[in-house]
Amino acid sequence: MIRPARNADAVRLAEIHVAAWRRGCRDIFPEEVLLGVTVERRTKDWTHWLGLPGTWTLVAELEGRVVGFATIGSLRANGRPVRSTVEMRRLYVDPAHWRGGIGRALHEQALDEARARGFTQLVLWVFSQNQRARAFYAALGFEPDRSRSVTIGGHSVNETRYTLAVPSA
Repeated sequence: MIRPARNADAVRLAEIHVAAWRRGCRDIFPEEVLLGVTVERRTKDWTHWLGLPGTWTLVAELEGRVVGFATIGSLRANGRPVRSTVEMRRLYVDPAHWRGGIGRALHEQALDEARARGFTQLVLWVFSQNQRARAFYAALGFEPDRSRSVTIGGHSVNETRYTLAVPSA
């Protein structure tokens, strides 16, 4: 079942976020960077993020427990929303449930949400070294169109932007 996230989901979203971050990025970032992101810190982040206007977070439940989430939000350029484009800001699944179709289901629901809100393009950024994530997004039809360098925890890493046209109904 996929549903909108609620404030009461913040701790579980943080647990999934940290577990997936640490597992998925263990070959990208040094251990001190991975361990620097804690459930406590992410719970505070999620409490804030769930209240942001212009963003929508969906959660996937399996047997009554949240096992994944996707957040989309209005893309901003020069401080203003880009009317036609929405950004997939986060898509994470509990590592115990990877390769079970949950990420794909969340993606499909996020596309439906984007379509319903009038967006025609979905973009996202992924660490260029994250081959598993890049293969996942490519299988969904995303195409890379640019890259950039970012610094996280003092560690420089490249990101690749992917785009996907939001199909009409």
